[in-house]
Amino acid sequence: MPTYKAPLREFRFLLNDVLDIQRYSNLPGFADAPMDLIDQVLEEGRNFAKACWRR
Repeated sequence: MPTYKAPLREFRFLLNDVLDIQRYSNLPGFADAPMDLIDQVLEEGRNFAKACWRR
């Protein structure tokens, strides 16, 4: 059975290199989401997707 592997490297590339998310850190809401928190959200999203894929 195939397993799902979330493309976290690609997501990080989009957020950091394409969107340059850090330049929005002065806007409301973005200041409360540093990159380490965003990484944690991506990791937990991947875990959730893996759990759902197994069903």
